[in-house]
Order: sequence, then C-alpha cells, then structure tokens
Amino acid sequence: MADYSLYLGSELLSTAAGYATRMVPPGLSAIRFAGAPKISQRLAAHAIATHHQQSRPAHKHHIARRQLRPKRPTAARARVRRPVPKHLGPTAVPATTTAAAAAMGGRQIRPAGVFKAVAQELNHQVLPGHSVAQPPWFQVMNSVPPAETLVRNVTPRHRVPNPKSTRPKKLYRPQGIAYLEDALRTGFYKDHPWELARPRVVLELDGKDHQHCDWSKGLRQPGVPLSGECVVQRQLWLMQNEKMSKRRAYDAARHEFYRLRQAEEIEKRVAIEEARHVGAYFGKSRLDVGMQLEDQEFENWKIWAGKETANREARQNSEIETFGLEDDAETAVDAAAPAEGQPVPATTA
Repeated sequence: MADYSLYLGSELLSTAAGYATRMVPPGLSAIRFAGAPKISQRLAAHAIATHHQQSRPAHKHHIARRQLRPKRPTAARARVRRPVPKHLGPTAVPATTTAAAAAMGGRQIRPAGVFKAVAQELNHQVLPGHSVAQPPWFQVMNSVPPAETLVRNVTPRHRVPNPKSTRPKKLYRPQGIAYLEDALRTGFYKDHPWELARPRVVLELDGKDHQHCDWSKGLRQPGVPLSGECVVQRQLWLMQNEKMSKRRAYDAARHEFYRLRQAEEIEKRVAIEEARHVGAYFGKSRLDVGMQLEDQEFENWKIWAGKETANREARQNSEIETFGLEDDAETAVDAAAPAEGQPVPATTA
C-alpha cells in the first residue's frame, strides 16, 4: 500500500507540474516540489511519511538499543580520519572531481602532477643513507611534460570505415599504404607472365633516374630498357594528363609495347642471320645447353639405376639359393634311408 501511494503521489506530482519525472523509489526521503500545486505536494508528502512509518522497526528493543547507543563527539570522529599523505601533492584529487572536470571540458591536472609527486617521493628518504633510484622516464617527463588538454588529433580517413574492423584490437592499427602503380603493375604482369622471365637491371646511378624520363613521348626512354615498368608509367601518365580511363590507357600503352617488342625481336633475328652469313658462330643456345645438361643427368641416372638393380637381384638370389640347398639336403637323406618292412640288401665281401 505504501509503494502504491508513493507511486500515485509521484505520478500526480509529475502530471500537475507539466513535465515527466521519474518514479519515486522506496526509501526516498526527499523530493523536489518546485512548480507543483499544493495538493500534489501534500499527496507526495503523505505517501513518503506513510512509507517511513511502515518501514520503522516493529519491536521496541530495537528502538531502545538505538537510544542507548553512545554517540561519539565530533572532535573524536575527526581524529579517527587519516590525513592525506603530503608526498601525494596535487595527485590526491578526487576521482569524481576529475571526471566531472573532464566531462565538462576542463583541464586534466592529474597527469601534470605525476612528476611533482614522484619528485617529492624521491626527496623523502624512507631509510637514512639509502637513496631511491629515479624512474627511466623521470627526466623525460621533466623536459616534455604531458599535455593538459583532452583534445586528440583525429586521423584522416582515406576509405570508408568497415564495421567489422571496429574491434578493440583493430582500432589503432595504421592504415595500409597503397599506390596506384601497384594495381597497374599487378594487372600487367597478370596478363603477361612471361615478361617476368626476362632479366632486368635494377641498378641506378643516383636514384633519380625517373626524373630524366618523359613519358609523354612514349615508352622508349633514353637509358631505360623496354619492360613492363614502362607500360605502367605510360599508362599512369595517360590517366593523369590525358584524362583517359584505366582500361583505355592500358590498351593504348599495351599496343605501343607490342609494336616496340616486335621490332626488337625482328632486329635481333636479322642481326643473327647476317652475322651467321659471314661466318660468325654464337655457340649453343640456351635450349641446346639445357638439353645437354638433361642428357648428362639421364646418363648418370642410368648408371646408378643399373647398380641398384644388380644389388637388389643379388640379395634376392642369395635368399633363394639358401632355402634351395637346405631342401636338397633333406631330400638326399630321405632317399638314402631304407623304407620300413623292406630287407636290407646284403653286401658281398
């Protein structure tokens, strides 16, 4: 009944005041009556008083025990409290005060007081004649004190955030570094895997050879051999300067690369034919050298396989001959012994 009357009083109070209030929980001894009519105040006060009367102890010995309990004087209670240590200094700030100041956008003074607190602790010698070692970060914090602002620099996002990557272990991971040339290079060598078999010279003079290339004039550059990197740089230049799409720029650079590569192959073949016509000998080709090495390894394998086969046959023959000799000996003994019931032939002197 008390809970229901308390709830009814709070509801009437919120309705009469014109704004929503929370339901008064059991045991509440104070309530705000600002802006409420007198009838609502009276109902709420009556509900609270009724609740307090019903929640009092019913037995008389409880009341007598409370009355007989001695009370400490104020001075005695004040002496029981322990004083705050002096070496804590400004770090002994209540957590509620600091949290409230941080929530209101105030200054955060707890990190700034760490150095002073540690300095006072180092000056205070617990044992005479024994000094306390300084922490490794003591001088660093003295030269570079922590900031007192709660503002944190926001890392710019270069891609749409992924909801799956918001786990605590993935919050502060650095974003991956990606270049457009990497995607173009991957696409070219995926379509032309045999270009990776061609040897490349990656030696540079001063590391600034790319500054001497003008990709607006085509794939052929002075001092740069024709390779897939030329196609990538030419395609990138067409996309950035000619405003071509990725596929269109790739087709243009690729067709130009085919023409230049075909011209190189024809030039090499004609030069070899002309040199052989005048008696030049270039030696064996890479294919001939590879076939020769393969034949040599095959001959070595034939010799090794013949030896292994002979050893295996010898082991098998030795085991068969051993069992055969034992059987022949047993057969000879059986033939020499006379059968039972037959007379033994007489021997002539």
